[in-house]
Amino acid sequence: MNIPINLRTRLISLPQVEKSFGNLGVDAPLKFIPGENKMELHEFVTLIHDTVKDTIITCDKTSPEDIVSAVSNIYNEKCGNGICVQVDLKEDNMHLFECDNDIKDFFQF
Repeated sequence: MNIPINLRTRLISLPQVEKSFGNLGVDAPLKFIPGENKMELHEFVTLIHDTVKDTIITCDKTSPEDIVSAVSNIYNEKCGNGICVQVDLKEDNMHLFECDNDIKDFFQF
């Protein structure tokens, strides 16, 4: 399970800019192991809190160059003969990708 985190206001090392735009986020990988982790709500919330906190600390200690390098490597992975792209769509819009021939020419489903 991944928890999205907005890093823009949480990184101490990031200079705060009065006028900024765009997203600066990361997914915090949450590892829940049935049988090992308890299913009580407060323990699940603590697991999420600790994971988010650890992710923010790790990102804050990492140099901007390393972060950009890691992100660019994610988006530079080959997929067949092109670049991998993630698209999140509402279910109502998925048929547009499945039926449009121009889109189908460029993507593998």
